[in-house]
Amino acid sequence: MRSWSLVLVLGAAIVFGACRPALAETVVNADQGATQPLPELLERLWNPDCRVAGGDTVIVPVKFTVGDDGRVLGWAAPEQAPSSDPVAFAAARRAIEAVRRAEPYAAAYRGKTFTVIFDAKKACAQR
Repeated sequence: MRSWSLVLVLGAAIVFGACRPALAETVVNADQGATQPLPELLERLWNPDCRVAGGDTVIVPVKFTVGDDGRVLGWAAPEQAPSSDPVAFAAARRAIEAVRRAEPYAAAYRGKTFTVIFDAKKACAQR
């Protein structure tokens, strides 16, 4: 198990918690042999705070590259600098944590770069 410490991303501090062990069973649908769509997987792993004011309206696009070993190369980062708004900042931190929690990624995602848009309105509606 890996753990991450304080990292500066686009001028904002992002704190990574301990990464969970492999979640391959949530990435690959064994019954059909098909890979679960990446945005749906990551949105399920994301935990926006829907209870705070504005927490259900945050949109966070996160860009990352998956290496040949299924791990994220470098740092997953918001497409734009996180807002000074603490609610938006927390949503961005949680989105990056969701990207890390999905490691290792299935073979279908390896060697590719993705931008996933985390939409709190959609995520909160499903909770």
